[in-house]
Amino acid sequence: MVLITGGATGIGYGCATQFGKHGAKVAIMSRRKPVIDAAVESLAAAGIEAFGVQGDVRDFGKCEAACAAVVARWGRLDFLINNAAGNFMVSAEQLTPNGYATVLGIDLQGCFHMSRAALPHMKVTGPDDGAVIINITATLQDSATPFQAHAASAKAGIDVLTNTLGVEWGEYGIRTVGLAPGGIAGTVGGPGGRVFSNDQNNATGVKAGTVVPEDPSPAELRRKGIPAGRWGRVDDVALSAVFLCTAAAGWITATRLTIDGGSVHVNGRGFPDAKRFVEKKSAQQKQTYKGGVKTSKVLAKL
Repeated sequence: MVLITGGATGIGYGCATQFGKHGAKVAIMSRRKPVIDAAVESLAAAGIEAFGVQGDVRDFGKCEAACAAVVARWGRLDFLINNAAGNFMVSAEQLTPNGYATVLGIDLQGCFHMSRAALPHMKVTGPDDGAVIINITATLQDSATPFQAHAASAKAGIDVLTNTLGVEWGEYGIRTVGLAPGGIAGTVGGPGGRVFSNDQNNATGVKAGTVVPEDPSPAELRRKGIPAGRWGRVDDVALSAVFLCTAAAGWITATRLTIDGGSVHVNGRGFPDAKRFVEKKSAQQKQTYKGGVKTSKVLAKL
């Protein structure tokens, strides 16, 4: 039994679908009932047993109620995916205290509220079968990301919370792991999505209003700094979440798994083009040496 916050859309819905396909019963939590109803109907059409709970992760009482509803319906709570998040582009100079508090409230406090609300139920599940809390985080907090002071602060806090709960709650058989996606196509925080496409020089390198295909040229994406040569897909994250909830990941806790096609390594941007340039330059230098300088003398100088 899995409970997913923000489970009606995007990565959350992708997780709901994949967990359902792998035999789990699915509960999704969201603030908007029409969105919940549409998601549950869609999951049911795919043969997945699911139901929805309306609530706001900033309200601890509603988090407790959501966890209790899952246990009342299915008798247990095995997995929690903290996916609910809020974000928008704004410079720190223009960021209001309320805007900062809102994002931290949804992202960071929401993770704590849900984890704390799930704890009494997961303490029952954990010792025998193992319980898992997955926190959807990011990589933008690993270095300064302009226009993301609020979201980066929240995600950095989530990483710390993930590690701390993994250490403190390990004795209850509860594992806690973070998933840090890169640019995931088709999501509001992905390439061409609402968040980053509001900026003309955003983290994906895509100008506002640009229509972004799911799979642009691999060479083009490698120039932008994605060694894997494609945008991420929702299932890249969802299937990683499924993996973390299996026995195959039974010794993974208090850590973070990054799913970004290697794009966190910004120094690798455009490597294939640079490699060909260096190889050409090297070949030219070799020809110069052959033109009148003995190899032994060159090596001696090196």
